[in-house]
Amino acid sequence: MAVDIVISIIGKIGEFLVEPIGRQFDFLIHHNSNIETLKDQVQILEEVRKNVQGSVDAAIAKGETIKNEVRNWMSRADGVILEARKTLEDDADPNKRWFNKWFLDLAARYRLSREADNKITAIAKIKVDGQFDNVSMPAAPPEIVSQDFVNF
Repeated sequence: MAVDIVISIIGKIGEFLVEPIGRQFDFLIHHNSNIETLKDQVQILEEVRKNVQGSVDAAIAKGETIKNEVRNWMSRADGVILEARKTLEDDADPNKRWFNKWFLDLAARYRLSREADNKITAIAKIKVDGQFDNVSMPAAPPEIVSQDFVNF
């Protein structure tokens, strides 16, 4: 009876330790796929950003006012794209990927893979936020200036 309780406790402790450790190793194992997915998601976000920019340009040409939420989204999208590009550049830099020119630096590989995974999540969220029905509001009509009329 006591052995069963000890085995049960050890089993639960093992469950709680194995899953988080396994998640951390996933960053090392799936490094290349995380980086490739990040590249793909950055390209998709850039296309979405260009489409929104095209809608904004068309609205401005019509004299409409661009919504603040659209302007804010575009700024956030630019920031996420820049951060993702920096992560991709860090991954491409051989000096940051190799330790002593012979051994792959596992810490750098882990960090870059984790950053890529976080950026993929951020890009997915910002893509969803970037689905606008319309990007502008009609411009306010010009003020009508009343003039005093003189009767003859």
